[in-house]
Amino acid sequence: MLTALNPYFIIWWLTVGTKLVMDSMQLPLGLPLMYALHV
Repeated sequence: MLTALNPYFIIWWLTVGTKLVMDSMQLPLGLPLMYALHV
């Protein structure tokens, strides 16, 4: 909960995180693979 309220965490997801997710969606297994490697 504390991490989600951190303003730097939110800024990171709105910038770098969004780019990573969008890039991973271009590959057939990109999003599931990215999720599996990060959880």
